[in-house]
Amino acid sequence: MRSRLKRAEIRRRGGYGCLLATAVVAVELVSKASAFGSGKLSLFAQPLTRPRPPKHRVFSSLSSSTPDPPPLRTLLIDNYDSYTHNLAHYLAEVNHGVPPTIIYNDAFQGNWTRLLAAYRLPNSTLFPFDNIVISPGPGSPEKASDFGLSRLALDLDSVPILGVCLGHQGLGYLHGGRVIRAPCGPMHGRLSQITHTGRGIFQNLPQDFPAVRYHSLVVEPPPGREKRREGGREGARV
Repeated sequence: MRSRLKRAEIRRRGGYGCLLATAVVAVELVSKASAFGSGKLSLFAQPLTRPRPPKHRVFSSLSSSTPDPPPLRTLLIDNYDSYTHNLAHYLAEVNHGVPPTIIYNDAFQGNWTRLLAAYRLPNSTLFPFDNIVISPGPGSPEKASDFGLSRLALDLDSVPILGVCLGHQGLGYLHGGRVIRAPCGPMHGRLSQITHTGRGIFQNLPQDFPAVRYHSLVVEPPPGREKRREGGREGARV
C-alpha cells in the first residue's frame, strides 16, 4: 500500500524527473568492479523484493581474449522511478544474467543496519554487496524522504557506487556541489558526443561516443574542485 501511495504521489508531482543517460557507464562500472570482489563473489544475496530475471542475451566481456569476470552482487536502490527497471536489465546483462538485488529507498524503515542484517551471510561480517547503484527518482537529495537509504549508502567508502540522475545529484551534493539548472537548457532525448579522459569508469570507452541525454540539471562542483570537461559538447559534466 505504501508503494502504491508513493507512486501516486510521484504522478501528482509531475513525472519522474530528469534522467541522465548513463547506461553505458553503468555497464562499464559493473564490468570493472570485479576488482573489489576479493574472494566472496561466489556467495550471492538473494533478492527479497522484485527479482527480475533477464529475458534477453547476456553481453560478452569487452575483449574476447580475456575471460568473463565472475558475477557480482549488486544492490540497486530504487528511488521510485520507472527507469530502475531499465537499469536492472542492463546490470543483469553484464553480470552473467544475475539480476541485482532491488530495494526501495524506504525499505527496512530506512534503517541501514536492518538492511545489512537481512542480506549478510550467517556468521559473516563482510559487506554483502560488491557495488551499489542508486537510481533516478523525483525530488531532491537534500530531502530525506526523497532519498532515504540512498543517502546512507553514500556514506560508505568501501564499495563502488554509481549514481544515476538523482543518485548522481546525491553524490555531488554530498561532496559540496550544487544541483543547478543546466546552462545549456533541458536536454530531453537529445544526442551528444561524450568526451572524457579515459580514466576510471571511462576506460576502454571510445572517445566522442554518442549518448542520449535526458536531464535539465547539472552538478556544479564546489569552489576549489577540479572541473573536468567530461561530458557533452555543451560542457555538462558527467
